[in-house]
Amino acid sequence: MKTISLFSATMISLLLLLLPACTGIDWEGKQAWQLRCHDAQTGYWKAWANLQPGPGGPKDLHVTAKAEVNSGGWEVKLTKRSPQGINPRILQLELHVTSPSGPATQVKTELDVKYTEKGGAPLFDKVEVFCGERLLTTKLVEQVH
Repeated sequence: MKTISLFSATMISLLLLLLPACTGIDWEGKQAWQLRCHDAQTGYWKAWANLQPGPGGPKDLHVTAKAEVNSGGWEVKLTKRSPQGINPRILQLELHVTSPSGPATQVKTELDVKYTEKGGAPLFDKVEVFCGERLLTTKLVEQVH
């Protein structure tokens, strides 16, 4: 009986250690590098609405992520999709990944992915990011006061 209990405890411990690697989730609960768009590995997607109080407060919507590529010279950019979807509360964005046009350093490079919708904070509840026709990720908009 003790052998089975010890075996079970060992297996559970092993699963808990391996779970983050299998799911692409790190110990802080962030989405790790698991979403590929062309030759870029993306992760750590966030969407938040700046709802700071005060007259003339920014009320902007921000979307950020990281992209990892195999060399220097790459560019990543988020743009608003046109046309947008049928739900006006969901902002749809397109991730553009552009490879280097000439010689580039041969080292893995991490790039910041950023998008800001001026005045968009009160307008959207969710953000969908596409890579071509494929839905890459969906993020709920976190409200920051």
